[in-house]
Amino acid sequence: LVWFTNTGTFDPTRPPRLYDGAIFTLQEMPDGKFMCNGGGGNVQGTPVSTIFRVDPDGIFDTTFNAPLVDYGNIYRFYAQADGKVICGGHISFVGEPDTIALFRLLPDGSLDPTFNNQLSVWTSYRPWDRAGPVLDIQPIGPDKLVITGYFDQLDGIARGGIAMLDTAGHLLPGYFESAGCGGYWDQYNPTVPPDPTQYYKNIG
Repeated sequence: LVWFTNTGTFDPTRPPRLYDGAIFTLQEMPDGKFMCNGGGGNVQGTPVSTIFRVDPDGIFDTTFNAPLVDYGNIYRFYAQADGKVICGGHISFVGEPDTIALFRLLPDGSLDPTFNNQLSVWTSYRPWDRAGPVLDIQPIGPDKLVITGYFDQLDGIARGGIAMLDTAGHLLPGYFESAGCGGYWDQYNPTVPPDPTQYYKNIG
C-alpha cells in the first residue's frame, strides 16, 4: 500500500505498508478504513484471509478476521451503515463445498448468518464450474440492491446479468425479467460449427 498526494507525488507522511501478494480490490469504507482483497495471505507479518481490512494509515486491522479463502477474488465491497459489508465476486472459503458469488460479513469479518450467503449464481457459459461472479452492487433506496455480473440464472431463475435483491440477499420478482443486459460473446467456450446456444447468453 502506497499513498500519493493529490498531485500524484509520493506522500512521505504515510509510510508504505507491506503485503505478501497483490491487492486486487481496494475500497474505502465510510469510517476511512479500507477493505482489501488480495492474492497473498500475509499482512505485515500476520497471516490473514485474502479479504482483510486496514486502518486509514494502512496498518492491518486485527479486529476484522474474515474466513480463510481457497481461491477466488472479490470485485466489489458495499459497506452498510451498520458496519456490515456485502461482498461480490467469485470465491471459495476453506471448508466450504461451494463457490459463492455474494455474501455479507459482520463488522468482525465473520459471515453474517442472517444474509443469503448461498445465493446460486449460475453461468451456463462456464462449463468448468458454472459459478459466475458478481461484479457490482448498487443500493436502490433503503431496501433493495441491484447486482450485475456474469450470470444468467439466480437460484434457477433466468436473469440476464442484472438482478434486484432485497437487503438480505434474496432475489426479488418483477425486476429485470426480460433480456437484461443483452447478448454476451462467449470466448471461453467456442464451438465449431458455431452454436448460438453456446455463444450468446443473456449476461452482463
